[in-house]
Amino acid sequence: MRQDGEPAPAPPPPAGTRARDLAAGAVAVIFDLDGVLVDTEPWWHEVRVAYARSHGRAWTAEDSRACMGRNSAEWAVVMRERLGIAEAPEAIERAIVDALVARYRTTAVPIVAGAPETAARIAARVPAAIASSAHREVIGAALAATGLAPLFGVVVSS
Repeated sequence: MRQDGEPAPAPPPPAGTRARDLAAGAVAVIFDLDGVLVDTEPWWHEVRVAYARSHGRAWTAEDSRACMGRNSAEWAVVMRERLGIAEAPEAIERAIVDALVARYRTTAVPIVAGAPETAARIAARVPAAIASSAHREVIGAALAATGLAPLFGVVVSS
């Protein structure tokens, strides 16, 4: 237990741990997307920088950190407030999601090393799912671009 009363995070598995060992005893495995299967946080930042620039504003790494882990409706409000623009959060969300989906369709996806193979080995043993705060369309684009879609029977977006 941490000093703030929250449970301590589980330690990472030892280097070289096999997927079958990770799934041992599991009835299912739920994967996050960004940082686990793909490494596209830089894409999110770049898309937001371009959006801000198109509105005559700047967007910083600190601004992007304020959006991390939030669902689409939440980060769209954060962007509106930080940019000081009148555009509706729904329009901001649509612009960012569309730009990110386009990036997935046109650019080689930065995949976390070993993630596809590990996910495939685990999914061969137990049902696998995706749970992510990313927009549903972004998750779909990521899974399509990486070829990982067939591994996951369930996909949940916040």
